[in-house]
Amino acid sequence: MMFDIPGRDDVERVVITKECVTDGNTPTLVLRSPSAKRSKVREKTPA
Repeated sequence: MMFDIPGRDDVERVVITKECVTDGNTPTLVLRSPSAKRSKVREKTPA
């Protein structure tokens, strides 16, 4: 999961509870609304 999330633009937040750590439960993904997705376009800087 920790390697997939940075590449996703639809995830706003990941909620990790005590149970995720102690019992191995899956963290909760809080998804962005489609209109709130940020574009992943990076500006180029002059060399």
